[in-house]
Amino acid sequence: MIYVSATNRELTEKYVDWAVTGLPGAVKLNPQDIIKKTDCKKAVMFGVLRGTHLVYNWAKKNNIDFYYIDRPYWGETRNHPFYVKIVKNNHLKNWQENRPDDRFKKSFPWPIKPWKKDGKNIIVCPPSNAMKEFFNVHDWLYRDSIPYSGRTSANRRRPMFTNCNAGVCKLF
Repeated sequence: MIYVSATNRELTEKYVDWAVTGLPGAVKLNPQDIIKKTDCKKAVMFGVLRGTHLVYNWAKKNNIDFYYIDRPYWGETRNHPFYVKIVKNNHLKNWQENRPDDRFKKSFPWPIKPWKKDGKNIIVCPPSNAMKEFFNVHDWLYRDSIPYSGRTSANRRRPMFTNCNAGVCKLF
């Protein structure tokens, strides 16, 4: 059986419903109900909020194939053509493929500069509370390499955006 995790949120439920429509025999349930199932062969979830971390961790622990869906981190994704990323058995794609870049260039017309490796400071961008909860990494900054790098660091909190138009957002 294929179970699709409901988001119970108007803005994102359409993606879940499209997954159910495209997967014959799939059933949409709340995350708390999916993790009680014993007949699950595949699980599908959208985003990191509203209990999807329960399905993600349950599927990993029980070796159940899962498909993580989310909007990409660039461009306008809340309107047609509704770009999404779908990753099997992971949260994000950690490999490279040769793919056409037309969608990316349409949504992100700015040049990408080479990585700067010779700076004396490290800017740390902590994950949102939702990501900390999803991966259970509330102390990630203290566990990772910053104290061992020999560089000074500065935290930069993720800004909240408003007035987004065609992928360009103004901070408030």
